[in-house]
Amino acid sequence: MDPCYPSATAAALSVDVFRLILACLPRKDLLNMTCVSHLGWEEARKELLMRPIKLLRIEGLISFLRFALAGDIKQMSYIRELSFTHMRKPLGKQEQQDLLQVVGHCTNLKVLALRWCDILLAEDCLALAISSIRTLESLVIWTYDINPKLCGTIWGIVINAQSSLRSIQLPVVPDGEAGAELLRDIAQTHNRIEELKLAFGHFVSPKISFSWVRSLNVVFEWHFPPLRDLYECFPSIREITIAAHSLVDISSPSDVILAAHEMASSDYRAGHAWRSLDLLRGSIDNIWALGILCPVRSLDIDFYDASQHGHFVEALSRHRPRKLTVAFYYAPGIAPPLSEPNLLLYDDSDIHSNAGVKYLFVKMMFSPKEAPATSNITDFLRPIVASSRVECVHFALAELFNEETDPDAIVDQSPGGHSHPDVASDIQKIDTGAIARDLAEHCASIRTVAVTLWLVGHSVWSVQREDGQVTAQVVEPYYARGMLMQEERRCLAD
Repeated sequence: MDPCYPSATAAALSVDVFRLILACLPRKDLLNMTCVSHLGWEEARKELLMRPIKLLRIEGLISFLRFALAGDIKQMSYIRELSFTHMRKPLGKQEQQDLLQVVGHCTNLKVLALRWCDILLAEDCLALAISSIRTLESLVIWTYDINPKLCGTIWGIVINAQSSLRSIQLPVVPDGEAGAELLRDIAQTHNRIEELKLAFGHFVSPKISFSWVRSLNVVFEWHFPPLRDLYECFPSIREITIAAHSLVDISSPSDVILAAHEMASSDYRAGHAWRSLDLLRGSIDNIWALGILCPVRSLDIDFYDASQHGHFVEALSRHRPRKLTVAFYYAPGIAPPLSEPNLLLYDDSDIHSNAGVKYLFVKMMFSPKEAPATSNITDFLRPIVASSRVECVHFALAELFNEETDPDAIVDQSPGGHSHPDVASDIQKIDTGAIARDLAEHCASIRTVAVTLWLVGHSVWSVQREDGQVTAQVVEPYYARGMLMQEERRCLAD
């Protein structure tokens, strides 16, 4: 190499290193980098567009439109994931045109979500622009309202889509034969779909099979359909999430619910229901009412209630999960979970059996006025893990939880409007090491403990046992996430 001309290689290397640095920066720092230089503007802008873009309220959307149109509009092709949330104010005419221009240039968009954006969906031109995106694979639409005109617009977007969607989430499916017809149209238009989230007032079987769907999320507004009808429509699912707006009391079910459960049990024995699932999510009442009886690899159940402890134990014994996700609510005066019979052991008849939950994910919510102290947390967790065979425990604390389970997403959730000013400082006082040590001391099978604290951070602890001594050592952050994922895979393995 001629020593007089090193600059080209050096510059190229510098840009590559610069891009690696940008990839590690948080969004706020990237925005600052766009003001540093022309190179900073170009490279940081590209990095921002390549990350998931989440726009909250009209103000966030307008700010993004200004950013998008301040540079080369063709760079919108970098966008892969775009979401709009809580858009309640109308856009001006110029802003509507700007939005259409931006969406029209999102030529590589894979994921689009419109959550509670009725005002945007009211514009027919936007609906047409969404349907015209040829690269779209995932479409999420949630709405405040479900009036016929809006629903017609949404169904039109799905049915007229120029891409073959792999994931669809819709706010509601019409009742009766109209709903069955919509399902048939979806099956015909999107023959590669793998994930569906649908809400039914009254489910009517479309008499076709979505044999390629692997993940199903269903909300039942009024009543549960026969399990056999749902199974025949979605025979190949491996993951199912169930919710219902009508309340079910498993302790005293109605005659209708009891008859449906007995029919589902008969169908299961006859082979007209799923024989196994990788993930089952919902309340124990709704799962029981629908009649799902098969073993599952991972069970995610709603709030634990000490008065229903026996029903929780029965659900665990019936489904025999290797991973359990369960939510608790902490407030002064609420009793900790019962220790007997043990929630995580579903085969107490054989003391030599290795059966039981291996991976436990506990999500604890609390009153916005008072966060739990370290001792409150250990008092809650101790009865669950004592005498169990659990090997990995992940404890997460937050004021509220959404569908996110990623530790970073839990930590970074925005505070609620009713949070007490001292809550953040109270959470910072929690001793994560003490939690890890207490769990390890009360359960001899635990090897790994993860603790995720809202607004504070995430840590993973490795448990060491030697010469009768139990210690917990924090894992370096660089290795922590990979270690937790490895533990989960191992615990879920047969």
